[in-house]
Amino acid sequence: MLQMVPEQAFATRMQHVFVASAQAIQKLGELDLQQYEDAAIDDSADLSTWEHVAPHVGSTIAAVNMLMAEMARQFPPDAPSFDEKQAQAARIIATASNELRMNVQAFGLRIRDPSVVGERWTLLTELQSFRAQFRDRIGLCVYDVAQLLEECRRQDVDPGYEEALNAALMLRGTTSDFRRLVRARIQKVGEAPGPDYSGQVSQLELELNAFRKTSAWKGMRAQDKRQFLEYRQKLDALKHPGVTKVELLQYLEPIGDFVDGFESVNSREILVQHDRERQAAIGVALERAVNSSSDDDALTAFNEALAEAQRIYGRSGDVDSFLRKQRRTPTTLATVRADLDQFLMLLAGLNLY
Repeated sequence: MLQMVPEQAFATRMQHVFVASAQAIQKLGELDLQQYEDAAIDDSADLSTWEHVAPHVGSTIAAVNMLMAEMARQFPPDAPSFDEKQAQAARIIATASNELRMNVQAFGLRIRDPSVVGERWTLLTELQSFRAQFRDRIGLCVYDVAQLLEECRRQDVDPGYEEALNAALMLRGTTSDFRRLVRARIQKVGEAPGPDYSGQVSQLELELNAFRKTSAWKGMRAQDKRQFLEYRQKLDALKHPGVTKVELLQYLEPIGDFVDGFESVNSREILVQHDRERQAAIGVALERAVNSSSDDDALTAFNEALAEAQRIYGRSGDVDSFLRKQRRTPTTLATVRADLDQFLMLLAGLNLY
């Protein structure tokens, strides 16, 4: 896009800002909080925590300041603009720089707040939250400027978009399966005859431990990790031969409510936009399947729609069930028309607008 800009001096200035933006987003990537998770849940943010977190705080501020310096260098406030497009680009960059500056100031104030400094998980939450906000605002600035050059999609120009999308998709898919697992465990406990429920406790322990080992765990919000670890810690009190069904259900119900909260990930704009595009692609493939003159062609198009639908796994419980069924028993030439009708009905009930 920049190569198509007639005024190459202007394009070069924008390129410097874009490269600096990509570098800042890379430096502000997701943090690995594993080293902070093994301490006791209610530990305060002591000196050792600060020793680990302080470099991340410093690097966060430094990454944003370096980008703002590059923005000011390439588009100084008093620099003349030769045309309206250049003036618009300068305004977009100036607005973004001002917002980043205010966010850095707010971050500095929050990180000095005694209520934040004195509580380890609150401190980690603030650090994680601000870094995500910075990444998003920088990516939006790149997109807004790119839109001046040519109509484009944010995912094609935002340096951090693909990583953020993949993290959100992984989180949604994994937590969707985990919600289903927890609800199934609650049902099994309720239906178990007893009197010994220690086996149910052992199975639940395996399931909780397995969830913590998933790739999605790294991208979870610090406050969600804390709550999960609190539930995991409380499970140890149930690891005795005389545990009752009532005790186990009283433990499980709050976990069920907690994991149900993960469904809110679907409201993230990045997933809403992604799912709309995937829904359209699924619809095109299914329409081609419906209009196919042969079952062979219908099955090919149907499988293309299924492949697209895997990307929206976690959006709808009914669609998820259909996809899991397809993994166990794939559609054949004999069943393609019936499965196609069912898939069309499910897709019609998927409201993303």
